[in-house]
Amino acid sequence: MTALKQHMIDAETKAWDALSRYKFVMFGYWAGVWVHLNQIDGRRAPNPFKSAVALAKEVVATPPLCCSYGPHSKCTGGKEKACRKEGGFLQFARHGGDLD
Repeated sequence: MTALKQHMIDAETKAWDALSRYKFVMFGYWAGVWVHLNQIDGRRAPNPFKSAVALAKEVVATPPLCCSYGPHSKCTGGKEKACRKEGGFLQFARHGGDLD
């Protein structure tokens, strides 16, 4: 195994480890290192982060159902906090949720 290949394995391992510990900036750093090393290698290995990108695209394209209450317009009468907690910040804010 070449030194470059070992560095790519290390970068991928560190990226997944960082993501598993909610260290998003470090995930991006190590994923970027992997991509850079892959470009240098010239053989262009398949990107191991493709599934994570696909998941992110799916989340961004999710229809506007922010929680089990249904569309955000139904999250009224004290349900707003439950909606924010259940659906997550992105879904809550995407549908006009107030942060106060």
